[in-house]
Amino acid sequence: MKIGLRLYGFDELVPILGGKELEIQFEGHTYGDLIHHLGEKYGDTVAKLLRQQVIRNSRQWIPGNELGFLLEDGDRLMFIPMMGGG
Repeated sequence: MKIGLRLYGFDELVPILGGKELEIQFEGHTYGDLIHHLGEKYGDTVAKLLRQQVIRNSRQWIPGNELGFLLEDGDRLMFIPMMGGG
């Protein structure tokens, strides 16, 4: 499966991943499979950081703990870090 990734606010990961936008080819069909692949390829820290707020195809929210969420070939995922404030 091939998925497009876009990072917002993960500047520390850009040198590791090679950019803010990339295409990832991986085996599997779920968000958890993608996170597992990223962990194997780039390290557990990357996988942990990217298990946060995700938006699929600019319209659907994927909670970071919903690892069984089904993805489709060609999906575009936007990763957004958790923000605190008040």
